[in-house]
Amino acid sequence: MAINLLSVHDQAIGVVRRHRRAAQQQIRIGFFATVAGSRTREILDKLRNAVPGIKIELVQVGWGEQVLAILDGRVDVVFARPPLDTTHIRAFPVLTEQRVLAMSANHRLAAKSELKASDLAEVVQVDTDNVPEGWRRWWSVDPRPDGSPVTYGPLVHGVEEMLEVVATSDVVAVTAESLVAAFSRQDIVYRPISDIDPTQIVLITPLEERVTINALVHAVR
Repeated sequence: MAINLLSVHDQAIGVVRRHRRAAQQQIRIGFFATVAGSRTREILDKLRNAVPGIKIELVQVGWGEQVLAILDGRVDVVFARPPLDTTHIRAFPVLTEQRVLAMSANHRLAAKSELKASDLAEVVQVDTDNVPEGWRRWWSVDPRPDGSPVTYGPLVHGVEEMLEVVATSDVVAVTAESLVAAFSRQDIVYRPISDIDPTQIVLITPLEERVTINALVHAVR
């Protein structure tokens, strides 16, 4: 469901759900891959110290649901990956890291220690159909810096699917550096792409104020 199709009624239900959890000193944190990357434990420990007895629940959300999951009340906040529509949310930077290319250990580019965008000229990349078009194109480096188009291959709908396709074919994926440690596998290698913009993890929150949410915002700073 697109954000602009989320009814006022559904958004109101989302507010009620978030209020109910806050009243019980509970916070439901959405994520889709590595939470806050290398800062995850540090941030959650700060939150526990700031709000003793808080109940923290980590909930995986889809690539295309990072904002929607907050607005409909499934979660209170999300550790998300831009680009994002921030019209109905607040966003706080958490971590900046390189984008890397994930590929089979047998791929021809695996022999290189570092890549440039020009190295991707003839590769086939994973595709997805459940995210905003701007998000899809930014993560695919589409178009390339020289204006050339991207060749897309199989559709994937999450990190696990993406990695299985990469490991079992010559299809590649542009992803974030923190996946290197979180999803280390012998059949997959990751190589930094040195001449494209880095990626961020951001904490996105609803517009209304909550004690638990404000404590988490403070923890990421």
